[in-house]
Amino acid sequence: MTRAKPLDTRRVMASPVALRIVATNADTAEREIISDIDTEDDLLAALTASVTLPVIAGSPRAFKGRRYVDAMLSETVPVPTAEDDGCTHILALATRPRDFVPPKPSWFERAFIAPRLRKESPALASRYNERWQRDEDLFAHLYRHRSPSGRAEVLLVLADGPPVGKFERDRRQLVAGASRGMAAALAELAPGRYVVRETLAAFGPDGHRVVVRD
Repeated sequence: MTRAKPLDTRRVMASPVALRIVATNADTAEREIISDIDTEDDLLAALTASVTLPVIAGSPRAFKGRRYVDAMLSETVPVPTAEDDGCTHILALATRPRDFVPPKPSWFERAFIAPRLRKESPALASRYNERWQRDEDLFAHLYRHRSPSGRAEVLLVLADGPPVGKFERDRRQLVAGASRGMAAALAELAPGRYVVRETLAAFGPDGHRVVVRD
């Protein structure tokens, strides 16, 4: 991670804003918040554990005595986490269009992925097979600008253009999707004040950075 996508870990560690990383406990299949990050190595290890796609990216990653996999198995969009943290107004960026309906597990997922997850943890396999039902309920609330419990208001930002697939690896597609998401969020927060127009070196020639409109 350090070589392929340089991350300014010192700046992250020095930030006054507390970092809370959402991940799925591989043994209980429950959502957990990783906040005991004491070193830069801890930061990289926690980030890696929280985005490890089971089966596709190998076995769960260990962090301080617990095994974790990608947060999407327990919470696709971390609105409930923000709500439990006391937030009353939440900004969420959707990577799917408004008419998106979470699909049921495909034959491949049921026949190939779920059995392999079951070897790691029966709870994890059950959570994987049932995630579409949770997502359907979650997005039904988000499209109405409410959290599932109704305690928080949610501004759901929908980016224009084709959605980026969860297994997409083409750099141009990933950068284009990130740019569309950035533009959509800024348009909601400050209409007309910001414009995405200049190249961002970290993204390469296809990336952009945000500047204030004169």
